[in-house]
Amino acid sequence: MTFRAPKYPILPRQRSLDLDVHAKRSKRGFSQERMAEYLDISIGEYKLIESYGHIPKTGYFLLICWKLRLNPLCYLKQALQQEERDVSVLGEEAETA
Repeated sequence: MTFRAPKYPILPRQRSLDLDVHAKRSKRGFSQERMAEYLDISIGEYKLIESYGHIPKTGYFLLICWKLRLNPLCYLKQALQQEERDVSVLGEEAETA
């Protein structure tokens, strides 16, 4: 089995929701327990949100952005750009197959 290098370089993450949430939550003095209570979820579920790569449900995402004063459009724009790159790479791989 061989692995091919991606045709497009993987771009560094401009914004990381998990790191931004952790930083803002800490700066504002909110504990993970308090945020979980605010969202009405378990502490385990909240810890997943602060884990790299976990994408919260839309409602939780918007509530977190509201509570921590984060701009959700920054993250949505980044996600759409990543999706566009993923789709273009898949399309090119299908053409070469």
